[in-house]
Amino acid sequence: ILDSQTGMQIIAAGDIIYIDLGSAQGAEPGNMLYIVRDVNLDRKITEGRGERLPQELLGAVVILETGKKTATALVVKNIDTIYKGDKLISHTR
Repeated sequence: ILDSQTGMQIIAAGDIIYIDLGSAQGAEPGNMLYIVRDVNLDRKITEGRGERLPQELLGAVVILETGKKTATALVVKNIDTIYKGDKLISHTR
């Protein structure tokens, strides 16, 4: 997530956002994407274990318009707080 229409750091359902994914990467209006964030582990607790936790699901967006390398999207649902810089994926794993 690059930015929000309001310029606020915290993003929620109903907000318009700008993303760095466009028609050159196959994005089209109507596509639904999921907002995720990597879970950072406390290295003191996980020392010696190479395990990684799954990404945290934060919400969902629908693409409204696409440019060549960017798109405008609507946040249709948020489960947790969403911030600029959070990642988007096309499906949950």
